Amino acid sequence: MRIITHILLPIMLILITNKTLADEGMWQPNQLPIIAKQLTKAGLKLNPSDLTDLTGFPMGAIVSLGGCTASFVSDQGLVASNHHCVYGSVQYNSSAKNNLLKNGFLAKSLSEELAATPGSRIYVTEEITNVTSLVNNGLLESMSGSERYQSIDNNSKRLVAECENDD
Repeated sequence: MRIITHILLPIMLILITNKTLADEGMWQPNQLPIIAKQLTKAGLKLNPSDLTDLTGFPMGAIVSLGGCTASFVSDQGLVASNHHCVYGSVQYNSSAKNNLLKNGFLAKSLSEELAATPGSRIYVTEEITNVTSLVNNGLLESMSGSERYQSIDNNSKRLVAECENDD
């Protein structure tokens, strides 16, 4: 019992009351101006405010592969991503004689580039719109939790359908 009260208790109190602030982590682009000084000190040469526009330079080059991020690296649509994100396309372009998963691949010219798996999609951010009021449209204080959920779900699905229907 003495060990707990004389050694462990003071250590536990120090750990509980010690405030630790971490600078690392994932930050949303709109938060970058808040940590501008730390980013500049760490070597960032760009203005952190330039990173808040997700459709402008340089953030507009970042795209989604449907669960993975990628970046345009040419004006002809060449995209670079991580190996695990394009595994299916690498496998699709492999053959028994040329196993790209095992041997790797380097295109030395545009004509040597290989296409992604048929049906692959790249999602490009074209516009960002605050839809909070549209999602919350029709909500009433008198609604039950289930009714509120259903209303929000219906509004969200309608908005997604409108985006997917855009020519």
